[in-house]
Amino acid sequence: MVRILVIAGKDLQLLLRDPLGLFFILAFPAIMGIIFGAITGSSQTDQAILEIAVIDEDQSRLSTRFTSALVETGSIRIWNRDATLENERQASLDRVRRGRLTAVVILPRGFGETAGMPWASPVPIEVAIDPSRTAERGMLQGLLVEAAGSLVTARLEDPASRRALFASGRREIERNQKLPTVTRGLLVRLLDLLEREIEGELERASSSNPTAPSKSTFPVDLELARIEFVPIDRQGDRGLGANWHDKVRSRWDLSFPQGMLWGVLSCSAGFAISLVREQEQGTFLRLQVAPLSRFQILAGKAAACFVTVLFVILAMVLLGYALGMRPISPLLLALAAFSIAWSFVGIMLAMSVTGRTAESVNGAAWGSGVLMAMFGGGMVPLVFMPNFMQTLSLFSPVRWAVEALEGAIWRNYSVVEMLRPCGVLMGIGAIGFSVGILVLKRRTG
Repeated sequence: MVRILVIAGKDLQLLLRDPLGLFFILAFPAIMGIIFGAITGSSQTDQAILEIAVIDEDQSRLSTRFTSALVETGSIRIWNRDATLENERQASLDRVRRGRLTAVVILPRGFGETAGMPWASPVPIEVAIDPSRTAERGMLQGLLVEAAGSLVTARLEDPASRRALFASGRREIERNQKLPTVTRGLLVRLLDLLEREIEGELERASSSNPTAPSKSTFPVDLELARIEFVPIDRQGDRGLGANWHDKVRSRWDLSFPQGMLWGVLSCSAGFAISLVREQEQGTFLRLQVAPLSRFQILAGKAAACFVTVLFVILAMVLLGYALGMRPISPLLLALAAFSIAWSFVGIMLAMSVTGRTAESVNGAAWGSGVLMAMFGGGMVPLVFMPNFMQTLSLFSPVRWAVEALEGAIWRNYSVVEMLRPCGVLMGIGAIGFSVGILVLKRRTG
């Protein structure tokens, strides 16, 4: 028993002598708990804000009221509300396709003529949304229905719109020849009675409390909307009537980029651990004694990691192809794969010098990988993160890697648009190379 305690004490002493390993045992779980607490706490105190664009082609009083009702929900921020843009419709669609906006809501001409009329066939509200944002799609649809329902109340509050509403109802009843004459007459009289009752209720509410808003007279908003989801496309000549499944052929188009990144993170962590283990076991020293320069040794390690990352991406692409994934641009996908491999090889070299033992580097590599995935949207959708975490996600290579893969697989990025995520990845890789080589040079002399 004493020997067991001695061995246990020895292991505990070794752990205490490894500050980085101790950090990932004690401090890192606390950091993860704080981050998850920030995410869940924000969902309870602050609503998720959807940033969208609204294209008002109707320019009517009710279309303006609809836009205001969307903002009043507290869950929508309209990107172009106070902006005047050329070719606003296509510019907004391009921002959705590049992932800068959640959706574009288009109010067609004639929207205000039937909006808020329970018996009229409403003009469809066109919504172009990023197909990878399935959770936001349902949330936005509910907010649109809520805002459309408020237009019924808006018509009843305005005298002119109220009279037009009931006049339209009478005309619809009188034109319906399928109803018997007696039934049509009764329905018209019923509308007359309803109109007089609403007029009287509004007058009583106004006289009893003139300062109270008339909206309180109608406490329940009716939900009334017809929503059509339309595709996002770079070319304006195809129109919005095309099927967005031309871009996203299967669910694998959306899920495989994240899957590829977890494989890439595994490669990066594995090679970082193997590099420090070779230093511990003396293999790296024996290689230095051999007729090999330090650059050749590190270049060989980097080349092996680079090839492995490319193989992981290729294997995932082939598996996705078998399941129905069809990348739009194989050439841009190759560019994305090259940029990702370069970036994570640099990250591998930087992670390999975070500690002097395999255990500490293992904790650092996987810990930083989880953080990069978390902040980059690989674990929690960016829209549900607090604002400060969305800002920090710009520093996560996972975010840029996913964007590069999606741009080639289904977002239909142009070459110029691909330069942004690929350029960021190449820059991150160059920084990682520099840090890793400089620190390793100082350690090994």
